[in-house]
Amino acid sequence: MSYLHKRSSINGSIPTSGALTVGEIAINTFDGKVFIKKTTGVVIEVGATGPTGATGATGATGAAGATGATGATGATGAVGTAIVDGGFASDTYTNIAIIDGGTP
Repeated sequence: MSYLHKRSSINGSIPTSGALTVGEIAINTFDGKVFIKKTTGVVIEVGATGPTGATGATGATGAAGATGATGATGATGAVGTAIVDGGFASDTYTNIAIIDGGTP
């Protein structure tokens, strides 16, 4: 003796609560889904995943990464002319002591 469960071969077909008795199994052979009627009278898909829950809070920010390498030094600017008290001119800045307009 073989027993055949209630079945449908229609895509997306779900049995109604009135079509099943409590604990009875129904199979959709097109979709490959199995259904049962619960004690509460609700028909559910066996193995179906429930709705997705709410997204949790964002976690704390991690520590800052290391500081990158220092960039290259820029080009040296043009050298100016210094006019020192007493009329002495120098093309570069040097450690010169001029006292009362004299010469170094």
